[in-house]
Amino acid sequence: MTIMLSICIPTFNRAEYLKECLTSVLLSIAEHEHEIEIVISDNASADDTGNIVHAFQDTHPWIRYHRNEQNIGAERNFYHLAKLAQGENIWIFGDDDIMEVSAVSRVLDNICAGYDLTICNYSLWDKQFVVQLKANGLDGEQDQSFDDSNALMERFGLHLGYISCVVIKRRLFLKLPSDEYESFTEYGFPFLFAVYYGVANDVCNMSYVAESMLRNRGGNSGDYDWYKYFVTGSSLIFDELLQTGYTKMAVCAAKQNVLTSFVIPNMIGMKLRMSRQENSKTLNLLFKYYKHYWQFWVYCLPITIAPSFLLRLAKNVLKHIRRLNGINS
Repeated sequence: MTIMLSICIPTFNRAEYLKECLTSVLLSIAEHEHEIEIVISDNASADDTGNIVHAFQDTHPWIRYHRNEQNIGAERNFYHLAKLAQGENIWIFGDDDIMEVSAVSRVLDNICAGYDLTICNYSLWDKQFVVQLKANGLDGEQDQSFDDSNALMERFGLHLGYISCVVIKRRLFLKLPSDEYESFTEYGFPFLFAVYYGVANDVCNMSYVAESMLRNRGGNSGDYDWYKYFVTGSSLIFDELLQTGYTKMAVCAAKQNVLTSFVIPNMIGMKLRMSRQENSKTLNLLFKYYKHYWQFWVYCLPITIAPSFLLRLAKNVLKHIRRLNGINS
């Protein structure tokens, strides 16, 4: 029997979260077990991850569990899972996310309809999955189809760096050689590079599903150099994709999306936590990659040079406005 979909779960020291995740995945794949495999790659966890997985294997022995001898890093583990998978399509799904019951059926419908890439909308929640922070992580209330990778990049940009929202043909993901994937692992988004590289210059049918297919757990991303990933890493990757057939217009749109969707919304809070020296380095970094974009001059520059007391005032005003909007809605 051909495996249509490999649900690949990378994990590290998140035993309880993984238990919730696996429970949701198994509920979603009910009646589709013959078309699907679950593959788990444990990045040398020191917690109860192995026992949790083995307990699931007692009732679902077809779940495949691989444990790395040492932690190879999250990004390398994504690629490792793609190599381990046996399905025609892969869904690399975060170990702390939760899959909606209807998700697998909808994704399989898309696969059967001939889509090589499915982008799933998702809802954002607090860390305990008690409070919904945002109903839709991706904009757009209507399903949408694409047959042009440039249009895809213009539409989604860096958002495809969120692994759990992407289902892709395995052969397309693995078009990117491992050494080229490796060259971007220190910048946090080699997965994004592999997805866009895979669909570049290829005749692909791609789909966006507007209905939320999963729940994203907020406040659980760990400690990392945010600006290195979101400014340097994303810029290097999109500039490299310009050399693989993407148009300058698509790359510029993607980089503008990074500014408006990721950088600018986080700048005030991050600056208030920075030293003066760190703030100066941030300004130089933003200037290096975004000096040709008007958003840098209108938003980024004023935020980085504004006195901290003004930014605290602006932050409090924005909180108050959001609170009022919440009351009035």
